[in-house]
Amino acid sequence: MKTFGLVWGQYRAALQTQIKSDPKWEESLDNHDTIWLITKLKKAVSGINPKANTRKTLVKAMSSLSSTRQDGTESDDKFLERYNLV
Repeated sequence: MKTFGLVWGQYRAALQTQIKSDPKWEESLDNHDTIWLITKLKKAVSGINPKANTRKTLVKAMSSLSSTRQDGTESDDKFLERYNLV
């Protein structure tokens, strides 16, 4: 119960509003479901559209990752930094 409150208190108002709009919000609030709350947070801040096709998003992400190439003039450090952002 305390953990749920601590996690919830760290969210900004806009993120709280987004999470409150979820159909499972009331149930999760009543149960103080911290795991559900953290999962929703991860999804909200990942930049993935929650209404998008999950499989299509996965294929697109894998394609982007596998097609990342180092430019001939790019240093190893810069490439690794860019690669880790994909």
